Amino acid sequence: MKKIVILTISLLILLPSSVFGQYQPIIVSDTYTFNGSNNNKENLKWGEANLTLRRLVNQAYSDKISELSNLESPNARVISNTVCDQQLGSNIIDERNLSDMNWVWGQFISHDLDFTPTAVFDTRLQDLERIQIIAPEDDPHYRENQTMMSVFRSLYDVRTGLSRENNREQINIVTPWLDGSVVYGTSEQRANELRTFEGGKLITTEHEKGDLLRLAPANSIEEQRVRGLAFFSGDIRANENIALTAVNTLFVREHNRIAEEILNDNPEFNDEEIFQMARKINTAIIQSITYNEFIPSLGIELEPYVAYDESVNPQISHLFSVVAFRIGHSQIGEQFVLVNETDVEQTIPMHEGFFNPSIIQKHGIDSIIKGIFVTKQQASDIYYHDSIRNFLFEEPGRGGLDLCVLDIIRARDHGIPDYNSIREEIGLMSVTEFDEISSDQEVIRRLSQTYRNVNELDPIIGILAEEHVEDSTLGETGYHIIKEQFERIRDGDRLFYLNDPDLKDIVDDIDNTRLSDVIERNTRIEDVPNNVFFVNELQDDYSRTENQIVFSIASVFFVLIITIYARQRSNQV
Repeated sequence: MKKIVILTISLLILLPSSVFGQYQPIIVSDTYTFNGSNNNKENLKWGEANLTLRRLVNQAYSDKISELSNLESPNARVISNTVCDQQLGSNIIDERNLSDMNWVWGQFISHDLDFTPTAVFDTRLQDLERIQIIAPEDDPHYRENQTMMSVFRSLYDVRTGLSRENNREQINIVTPWLDGSVVYGTSEQRANELRTFEGGKLITTEHEKGDLLRLAPANSIEEQRVRGLAFFSGDIRANENIALTAVNTLFVREHNRIAEEILNDNPEFNDEEIFQMARKINTAIIQSITYNEFIPSLGIELEPYVAYDESVNPQISHLFSVVAFRIGHSQIGEQFVLVNETDVEQTIPMHEGFFNPSIIQKHGIDSIIKGIFVTKQQASDIYYHDSIRNFLFEEPGRGGLDLCVLDIIRARDHGIPDYNSIREEIGLMSVTEFDEISSDQEVIRRLSQTYRNVNELDPIIGILAEEHVEDSTLGETGYHIIKEQFERIRDGDRLFYLNDPDLKDIVDDIDNTRLSDVIERNTRIEDVPNNVFFVNELQDDYSRTENQIVFSIASVFFVLIITIYARQRSNQV
């Protein structure tokens, strides 16, 4: 029997650590400040929250100061109706079999990297100017000449926009680091509101199907925007849709799971030590998933990581924030799919899943998470589903917002130039005809029907219309902008997980951690596919991960040994 025990223990030792999700305790010598400062020791404010966005290309305000750019381009709602219209019930599935996790994760990390608010998110900003969008005469959802949307302009630095030499610059109120701020907040006050101050844990709400996020305080921004009770996390947008809330919940659970492991192994550690260790590891996991799974899923190949470069300013560019990284909007379908252990449990119209955390409170997150990774996303193209093009944040027939219009207007609000000008400034060839952008005849027809020529083309429309780079979900322009930004926030980050000396002993474990591991460790979902960013048609959607296979092999050996031992005992008797 002694030999059997020894052999069994040996087999367990051979299993990869990620099977159990254990990380060796680390001593934290340096952490991200909550406001992002002090990362770069030569430029202490680089990466700080509440700095202006970066101009990757020159501003093109109509008056060179602050007035909207591209005023000669068509009415934004006309563009939406003629170019971007994808009717309810029609589906154009991603050609590379990407799952809904692709756009959901994109939104999750986007909220970690940038946020330029308007009064829509914070009523304290009611003094911001409005842009009135007038409905065209033949609009099927709005009466002739009716203001269909009144869009607040973005928050900007009031010290700018005063002259041609000092044009308007919008503010990013979160840090550009991929530092887990979406979970932990961008101020010490916010972080403290999220902590239990016991065992290094974050506050959660008990639920029969697993812990949920903390409930939002009364009269908070979060509570003002939802139907019923709201959740409270590092970012005020956590309730924006149920998929985003579910992923945020997943990483709050992961933090608390890591904190428990640290405390179990090191009962002498205090709350602050455990919290900072768990925060550092959890943040590193988010970074690893982003760079090892998400970015490759887009078909983007970054330059190899060499080392931290203190000369690189990580600040988010206008082009990334309000143009290129909004490609995920065209990937959103018309419904959320909730999947239980064996089958579809429920479908929820997309518009009902916005700012409606009561769905999370009813179902928990497991069925939502599973629905995300087994559902193929919509293609990255010019088409926006009616669920977000006519009914965004509102019930059908009640004048919902148009996300396509918002994307067009936000770029004009920030003084972004036209599509061709952007291409020229970032080193790409300009185009002269629409068929140089796409070979799809329907796309060409819609563009030429709407715009007089390619030089009027709004940047988001041009980027979405582009022929995709081989083995990528992106066209050439979007690929360039997104690649540049993710390289910048990686290379300019002294605390990036591959450079952080605190993580040197566990960096391989973190590097090998997949989103599927985090899901398995923090939900009751079984048979999670190894890569949840794709829906794999070549095998069961609910295929086992590599680690599960290893565990299964070990289990077989264990059972075999026990069986042999039992037979030996029986023969002896």
